Amino acid sequence: MIPVVYLIVLSIVFAYAGIICFALDDKKADGVMIPLLWCSSVLQIIAALLFYRNPTPIHLVLLKTNEFGEVYGFLIDSTSIFTAFVVSTAGAIFMTYAVRYMDENNVGHPHRNQKGRFYGWMMLFLGSTLGLIYSSTVVQMLIFFELMSLS
Repeated sequence: MIPVVYLIVLSIVFAYAGIICFALDDKKADGVMIPLLWCSSVLQIIAALLFYRNPTPIHLVLLKTNEFGEVYGFLIDSTSIFTAFVVSTAGAIFMTYAVRYMDENNVGHPHRNQKGRFYGWMMLFLGSTLGLIYSSTVVQMLIFFELMSLS
């Protein structure tokens, strides 16, 4: 089950790596966002397929203190895997559609030189949503929820 954990963590990292789009112009932002987004989604799909072959819950503690107990970790079960699969797939479809919608040829809703900013915020939102789904503590959920609210 360890490869499932690695795939999920890598998927979240790819989603957060999309924040680099803030610094890019429209064409470069397209070229960076699409591969990162689809890599994140494909990793979630592979993780779901691997997990459902042997669906035993995984509780991974990454940070634990004597005073507070578990501070940071991941809880991977059937519900979180399915929810993350739906969120990442819907996000990938939405963001792929947004490439044409945010195009400069869209005269009905002009968006000039704003793709990088839009992609950066949406990738932050997607990464935070995936982090929230796999959170194992209330503090961690609060952090990811606030990041979702920020974006």
